[in-house]
Amino acid sequence: MPFSAHNCPAAMQVLFRRLGVRQITRSTVIWTVLITMSFAMTACNTASMTTPSPTKDIVTMRMTALLVGELVMTDGCLRVNDVNSGTSFLLVWPHGQHTVSVEEDTVRIVDRVEGKTVVWHIGEIVCLGGGGGKSIEHLDERLRPELPLSANCPGPYWIVGDVY
Repeated sequence: MPFSAHNCPAAMQVLFRRLGVRQITRSTVIWTVLITMSFAMTACNTASMTTPSPTKDIVTMRMTALLVGELVMTDGCLRVNDVNSGTSFLLVWPHGQHTVSVEEDTVRIVDRVEGKTVVWHIGEIVCLGGGGGKSIEHLDERLRPELPLSANCPGPYWIVGDVY
């Protein structure tokens, strides 16, 4: 039997009679509890985000350009003549990374960071990682004390990062 809008209370009475007040109340309570628990669980379940602590110590930082050339000794200065450009670079060894010793035509390099030793001979083609600078003004102030003290050792400079 169809109900009109003004008979809405009558429709509710029929519905209550059919379903029963207890069943409707029970369904309403169950749904209310489920929805409330869902909201509570969502609100309480925040993802814990840990902030990584920054690294305190930097072990080493090296430039990564590549220099390939002939190892030469010119006026007591250890240099590499670049095979690509022909430029003769004076080698600058950053403090604490390498120990270099030259005896006659043998150059022994100990990489203190990586714990390896490389032996070169004057006249060999060598490979170096690092980076270059044209003049002393282009070098970092901390590298200037590492330059050979002889006036016969002008730039351009190659700051050695790695030896191969």
